[in-house]
Amino acid sequence: MPIPEGAETHSISLRIRRVTQEYAYVNVPVVGDVVKPDEQGVKRFDFGELTRKAIEMSQSGEVVWYPEEQKTEPHPLQKAPDEGEKRFPF
Repeated sequence: MPIPEGAETHSISLRIRRVTQEYAYVNVPVVGDVVKPDEQGVKRFDFGELTRKAIEMSQSGEVVWYPEEQKTEPHPLQKAPDEGEKRFPF
C-alpha cells in the first residue's frame, strides 16, 4: 500500500509466524523391541517403539526431507520486538 510522500504515518507491529511442515521416509529395521509378543504369545508390532525409532532415525543428516505445507499466521503470543529484531518495512 503506497503512502503519499511527506505524509505522517503511524504503524503497529504485529508478530506473525511462518510454519513449514516437511515429511521424510525412514526404514525402521524390524528387530529388538519393535516386535513384542501379545497376551497369547503372538508377535505384534509395537507402534510406539516403531515411531520412537523412526523419529530417532530422522535426526540423521542423511534423511531427505520434502516440503509439504507452509502457512503464515498471527503468532499466538503478541509482544513488542526485542532490541535488534528487524521489522518490515525497515
